[in-house]
Amino acid sequence: MRSLCAIFILSAVAASAGAAPAFQVEIAINEPSVKTDFYKKMGEFFVDTHVTNISDSTQSITVWTQPGWSWVSDTPSITPGTEALKNVPSFVTLKPGQDYKSGAEMFADLHAKRPVTFRLGFVPNTKLPASGIPGREKDKDIIWSNPVTLTQ
Repeated sequence: MRSLCAIFILSAVAASAGAAPAFQVEIAINEPSVKTDFYKKMGEFFVDTHVTNISDSTQSITVWTQPGWSWVSDTPSITPGTEALKNVPSFVTLKPGQDYKSGAEMFADLHAKRPVTFRLGFVPNTKLPASGIPGREKDKDIIWSNPVTLTQ
């Protein structure tokens, strides 16, 4: 239900003070994915992701063959899927106003209290995956998405 995951757009704040934001990150829970047996048994669900270049110049982002590696959660009970044995980065160039849409596999702790609200963070230019690195959610280069709520 789209109203349960209302979209609030957050602009990214560039790492250096006073610099104009370069990207906007937006996520939405893929509602049909939380109605599957995979979700009920393993907590697996999907989010739709949208990264937009809101700057006045061409920018590039790093994306990984397993999309979950591009994201980090601000809530411990929600984790991006990172089970791929091999993961290769690629670089996508975005002109001003251009966006990159994808989806990412997530896992919810089935024992965690519901509802749970979370955000996903995206690191635009990185040589290492965003996920799987302890403390990565504190990285100053992370661009945080809008909050969404998982109710089931």
